[in-house]
Amino acid sequence: MLQRFAERASADQRAGDLLARWGGEEFSLVMSSTTQTEARGVLEQLRQRIANGDLGDIATGVNVSFSAVVASGGPGEASVQVLERIDLALYRAKHAGRDRAESA
Repeated sequence: MLQRFAERASADQRAGDLLARWGGEEFSLVMSSTTQTEARGVLEQLRQRIANGDLGDIATGVNVSFSAVVASGGPGEASVQVLERIDLALYRAKHAGRDRAESA
Protein backbone atom coordinates (compact mmCIF):
# COMPACT_ATOMS: atom_id res chain seq x y z
CA MET A 1 0.00 0.00 0.00
CA LEU A 2 2.86 2.38 0.78
CA GLN A 3 4.34 1.77 -2.66
CA ARG A 4 0.98 2.41 -4.33
CA PHE A 5 0.57 5.65 -2.36
CA ALA A 6 4.05 6.79 -3.39
CA GLU A 7 3.33 5.96 -7.04
CA ARG A 8 0.11 7.97 -7.03
CA ALA A 9 1.58 10.84 -5.03
CA SER A 10 4.50 11.21 -7.42
CA ALA A 11 2.43 10.76 -10.61
CA ASP A 12 1.56 14.45 -10.91
CA GLN A 13 4.57 15.80 -9.09
CA ARG A 14 5.77 19.10 -10.48
CA ALA A 15 9.40 19.85 -11.30
CA GLY A 16 11.05 20.89 -8.06
CA ASP A 17 8.63 19.02 -5.77
CA LEU A 18 10.15 16.42 -3.48
CA LEU A 19 8.27 13.36 -2.15
CA ALA A 20 10.02 11.32 0.52
CA ARG A 21 9.02 8.68 3.04
CA TRP A 22 9.30 10.37 6.42
CA GLY A 23 8.42 7.58 8.84
CA GLY A 24 6.59 4.29 9.05
CA GLU A 25 3.40 5.46 7.32
CA GLU A 26 4.33 9.08 6.81
CA PHE A 27 5.45 10.90 3.70
CA SER A 28 6.65 14.42 3.17
CA LEU A 29 5.85 16.38 0.02
CA VAL A 30 7.92 19.53 -0.22
CA MET A 31 6.52 22.05 -2.69
CA SER A 32 8.71 25.12 -2.98
CA SER A 33 7.33 28.38 -4.37
CA THR A 34 3.80 27.22 -3.57
CA THR A 35 1.14 29.06 -1.61
CA GLN A 36 -0.82 27.27 1.09
CA THR A 37 -3.93 27.50 -1.10
CA GLU A 38 -2.10 25.86 -4.02
CA ALA A 39 -0.71 23.17 -1.71
CA ARG A 40 -4.18 22.38 -0.37
CA GLY A 41 -5.40 22.01 -3.97
CA VAL A 42 -2.60 19.57 -4.77
CA LEU A 43 -3.40 17.56 -1.63
CA GLU A 44 -7.13 17.48 -2.40
CA GLN A 45 -6.43 16.11 -5.89
CA LEU A 46 -4.15 13.48 -4.39
CA ARG A 47 -6.74 12.60 -1.73
CA GLN A 48 -9.33 12.00 -4.46
CA ARG A 49 -6.89 9.91 -6.54
CA ILE A 50 -6.10 7.75 -3.53
CA ALA A 51 -9.74 7.40 -2.46
CA ASN A 52 -10.94 6.54 -5.98
CA GLY A 53 -8.04 4.32 -6.97
CA ASP A 54 -8.62 0.68 -7.80
CA LEU A 55 -6.80 -1.59 -5.36
CA GLY A 56 -8.28 -4.86 -6.57
CA ASP A 57 -4.83 -6.27 -7.31
CA ILE A 58 -3.84 -5.70 -3.66
CA ALA A 59 -7.07 -6.32 -1.74
CA THR A 60 -10.78 -6.03 -2.39
CA GLY A 61 -13.08 -3.86 -0.32
CA VAL A 62 -10.29 -1.71 1.09
CA ASN A 63 -10.84 2.02 1.48
CA VAL A 64 -7.74 4.16 1.68
CA SER A 65 -7.52 7.68 3.02
CA PHE A 66 -4.84 9.95 4.38
CA SER A 67 -4.37 13.07 6.42
CA ALA A 68 -2.07 15.88 5.41
CA VAL A 69 -0.58 19.02 6.87
CA VAL A 70 0.16 22.22 4.99
CA ALA A 71 2.93 24.27 6.56
CA SER A 72 5.39 26.95 5.66
CA GLY A 73 8.28 28.31 7.62
CA GLY A 74 8.18 31.82 8.92
CA PRO A 75 11.02 34.34 8.75
CA GLY A 76 13.85 33.16 10.99
CA GLU A 77 11.96 30.03 12.04
CA ALA A 78 14.18 26.99 12.46
CA SER A 79 13.34 23.84 10.50
CA VAL A 80 12.89 21.91 13.74
CA GLN A 81 10.16 24.36 14.80
CA VAL A 82 8.30 23.85 11.53
CA LEU A 83 8.56 20.07 11.95
CA GLU A 84 7.20 20.30 15.50
CA ARG A 85 4.18 22.26 14.23
CA ILE A 86 3.64 19.70 11.49
CA ASP A 87 3.80 16.82 13.98
CA LEU A 88 1.21 18.47 16.24
CA ALA A 89 -1.07 19.15 13.27
CA LEU A 90 -0.87 15.50 12.18
CA TYR A 91 -1.99 14.41 15.65
CA ARG A 92 -4.90 16.88 15.40
CA ALA A 93 -5.89 15.40 12.05
CA LYS A 94 -5.76 11.84 13.38
CA HIS A 95 -7.85 12.71 16.43
CA ALA A 96 -10.36 14.69 14.36
CA GLY A 97 -11.28 11.70 12.21
CA ARG A 98 -8.49 11.42 9.65
CA ASP A 99 -8.85 11.88 5.87
CA ARG A 100 -8.34 15.64 6.16
CA ALA A 101 -5.88 18.45 5.71
CA GLU A 102 -4.72 20.59 8.62
CA SER A 103 -2.63 23.73 8.69
CA ALA A 104 0.43 24.05 10.86
